[in-house]
Amino acid sequence: MMVMMMTMMITIIIIIIIIIIIIIIIIIIIAIIITDNNNNNNNNNDDNNNNKKKKKRNEYYNSNNTTTTIKKKKKKKGKQSKDGAMPFLDVLVKKQEGRFTTSVYTKPTNPGLCLNGRSECRTRYKDSTISAYIRRALTHCSTWKQVHQEIQRSTQVLINNNFSEKDINRLVKKIVDSWHNKKQQEDKKGNINIFYKATFSTAYEEDERAITQIVKRNIKPSDPDRQVKLIIYYNTKKTSHLLKNNPSKEKESLQKSHVIYRFTCNQGNCEVLPSTYVGMTTRLSQRLTFHLAAGAPKKHLKEKHNINITRGMLVDKTEILTTCPDTRRLPILEALYIKETNPTLNQQSEDLQALPSARRPSLDSSPAQPATAVSQSETRTRSGVTSLPV
Repeated sequence: MMVMMMTMMITIIIIIIIIIIIIIIIIIIIAIIITDNNNNNNNNNDDNNNNKKKKKRNEYYNSNNTTTTIKKKKKKKGKQSKDGAMPFLDVLVKKQEGRFTTSVYTKPTNPGLCLNGRSECRTRYKDSTISAYIRRALTHCSTWKQVHQEIQRSTQVLINNNFSEKDINRLVKKIVDSWHNKKQQEDKKGNINIFYKATFSTAYEEDERAITQIVKRNIKPSDPDRQVKLIIYYNTKKTSHLLKNNPSKEKESLQKSHVIYRFTCNQGNCEVLPSTYVGMTTRLSQRLTFHLAAGAPKKHLKEKHNINITRGMLVDKTEILTTCPDTRRLPILEALYIKETNPTLNQQSEDLQALPSARRPSLDSSPAQPATAVSQSETRTRSGVTSLPV
């Protein structure tokens, strides 16, 4: 009985396993069938999309070919002359009586605008605008009748842009005369060119006139065949130049100008009682360089301390007492500082009058008189001559 029961249970388990396997196989087959159907649908959709793309591509190519053909026809049509004339850049070429003539060509859409005659710019820039129209008429037109017509048209364009008719006629006469007479221009390579950089302003004419007069009065070439030519060019103002109280970095001491300075010697015995020198200068760095070659500080260090002066020594021992942008006040300030501080290196033991007969007797000729030191400021006041300190 037990054996039969075990046999039945095994049989039932086997049957259940077989049924499960069959169900799994059926599910796999259904899944494969569904996947194949989806792939077929996707392929059909891709085919349809490809067909649509091909159709659109063919339509696009057909339209481009048509447009290209039209453009080619237009280009071929544009290259053909009309009434025996064909424009090329700004030249109109015409065929007349078996020969070609040229004239200035302007497009129908040309508004006729150029540099305005009332604009804030140099006169030579305005003159160059007028000259460009006139020279183009002379170079492009093949007959004087066409030149005359083009000059009349250009004159009207320039007048519409607020140019003076007087200036136009002046330059027309000047350029046409030189062109007609074929005068050779003088060789300008022998000129001495002087370039001056300026900042453009509304008073540029007065500035140019003043600079030209200065150059004319003070510069003359050694060769009489050569001439001095002043070329003024302008630098455009930056936005920072237009700001009031423009914040900028403070200049270093050596970069400052128009100063009253003091040199102090602390070497040897001067450490207890320093020897000082007061001077003025418009450029401190340059003035210190001059002191390296000669002057009271160099003489003092060499004679009293047997030391050769150096640039670093001058920079370290020089201080700025005050600054004054007015060059006329600088000598007065220097004299006041010398009188107030009485610097030892500024004192001079001899008079500096121009004539030897006007000098006071020296110490050797009159030993009974005490030696009085004359300060540099008193000497300048007495002589009426203002010069830089030695």
